[in-house]
Amino acid sequence: MKRSLKSALKLIYASIAVMAAIGIATNACAQSANVKAGQAALEEKDYSSAKGKFQKACEANEGDACFLLGHMYYMGSGMDPSDENAIKFFKMACGMNNGPGCTHLANMYDKGYGVDMNPAKAKELYTKGCTLGDHEGCDAIGRK
Repeated sequence: MKRSLKSALKLIYASIAVMAAIGIATNACAQSANVKAGQAALEEKDYSSAKGKFQKACEANEGDACFLLGHMYYMGSGMDPSDENAIKFFKMACGMNNGPGCTHLANMYDKGYGVDMNPAKAKELYTKGCTLGDHEGCDAIGRK
């Protein structure tokens, strides 16, 4: 896929993902102070602070934080975009049963961003994301 088309698709997915990322958890009480502070910093475009807060929470096995950190790498929020790092953190989030993490990892496999295209793996991950309550994962399954 041409890089310019890939960039355009990333922007479309990014718009959707940012909306989901900011309001990711339906139970805000379940989020740590670091995740909440990271989200606030992200909204203010203080990417360095957001990255630090998400990193700390991700290291404490908080799936939301790992997903949000992966999303920052995917988008290049305050850094150069890195599909490799995005995949790393989406995998961690998915391993912690974070639905958006699974869905975004599925998208990487579906589109071949940073990995070889693998439709079967993508479908498996979209299904897991859907099962974990991520509506984007459910929608993607319906398109397959």
